[in-house]
Amino acid sequence: MEELVKQLNLRLNWEMDGVYVFKNDDLYVQFINPHEGTDFEYVIRAEYKEDFDRWSNCEYETYSTDLEKDLSEIISELKEMIKEKEQWL
Repeated sequence: MEELVKQLNLRLNWEMDGVYVFKNDDLYVQFINPHEGTDFEYVIRAEYKEDFDRWSNCEYETYSTDLEKDLSEIISELKEMIKEKEQWL
């Protein structure tokens, strides 16, 4: 999680019971630690700040059983999401 925060310049917005929400100038990013409700997988969701309505309706969602292995791909996908937003402007 530290690498995700560092690479995307995220800051903690709130945390409760293993669910973290971070933000930067472009995105809200939700990070959920594995538990029974996520089938013991990590969940990472992201949405553009101006489009955010609720997490069940977000632009990006991925699950991982091995976050260390998948993290670089997740970071790349979120950076690409930010790039796409910049192209709209």
